[in-house]
Amino acid sequence: ARSSAAPVTASTGGKGMALGKSKKQDTMLAAMRAEGEVVDALPVPARPSGAGGASAAPVQPAISTESVHLSTVEKISAVLNRDGGDVENIELKGDLMLRVSDAAFGAIRISVAMANASSEFQIRTHPNIDKALFTSSNVLGLKDPSRPFPVGNPLGILRWRVQSKEEKMLPLRVTCWPSETGSESQVNLEFELLAPALELRDVAITIPTHTGSTSPKLVDCDAGAFSYNQRIQSVVWSIPRIDQSSSQGNLEFTTPLVDSSSFFPVAISFMSRSTFLQLSINGVAGAATNEAVKYSADSSLSTDNYM
Repeated sequence: ARSSAAPVTASTGGKGMALGKSKKQDTMLAAMRAEGEVVDALPVPARPSGAGGASAAPVQPAISTESVHLSTVEKISAVLNRDGGDVENIELKGDLMLRVSDAAFGAIRISVAMANASSEFQIRTHPNIDKALFTSSNVLGLKDPSRPFPVGNPLGILRWRVQSKEEKMLPLRVTCWPSETGSESQVNLEFELLAPALELRDVAITIPTHTGSTSPKLVDCDAGAFSYNQRIQSVVWSIPRIDQSSSQGNLEFTTPLVDSSSFFPVAISFMSRSTFLQLSINGVAGAATNEAVKYSADSSLSTDNYM
């Protein structure tokens, strides 16, 4: 089955005018922390688990940010059975993070659209956000419009979560087939992109081998690059990009004979500039003036624990 979720890509822009006077906010940050939300660092995409520390974390292209910047950040975890067929569990967590870097733009409201926000998405707002306003018009603003958002520290203003066993929430499926051939173990792997609207980057598929200093022998690799990390005794299959035009790939290698269970679990990591929740920013405006405020936005999806 193919994914029915059509991920939304990152965007930048948004025209507008500056707001007028700013309000005092020296207690705002502490109040928001006290009411249950993290307001410190933006989520950082995880270092690919397959690299075993040998490779640097993927570097996202720098974007030009405005005084009001919004980041849509999703993390996905998945547990699959060994043959890559049945899904045991998928968990998707997302946050819309707001960073205001100029106090003149603190008192704002953000209009959003969520095209595919079905009942499977558990969506909630920050405790200081006007929930009634969001429910009625998809506008994110503080309960007290005279209070500004904190300056300098990113704040999670919207959060969502999906827990599923449905394959439609699975971006990438990897199947591992070990077998015994005389004095060797033969391992065949294949990947398949299940969400054709996604473009996955910096994909790392890590297969433990437990063969010590004996390097596996590459038989065939029709996508990406094959390497052996002796320190973690694992084969690392690295694919720079997987998209609709390169949605499948195969790898075959052999090792000295070991038990087939030695090649599990297969760990997968990737990043994408698209997200499953089709969240888009319609505009940002002053809470009191309703004048448009210039903003920038980006989005990212990365793996947390995917195997």
